[in-house]
Amino acid sequence: MRALAQEIQHAAGDTIWAPTLATARQHCARIEPLHERFNGTANRIFASLF
Repeated sequence: MRALAQEIQHAAGDTIWAPTLATARQHCARIEPLHERFNGTANRIFASLF
């Protein structure tokens, strides 16, 4: 989970600091799939605790 969170953080940083709008959009496209993976992982981990 920590690795996925770091990937999201890096993708977000790349998006914010991109030199052009087109580059920012490319980086931004990486964020949603990472969020879905992160949420799925969190759901599996937390569900196993209860």
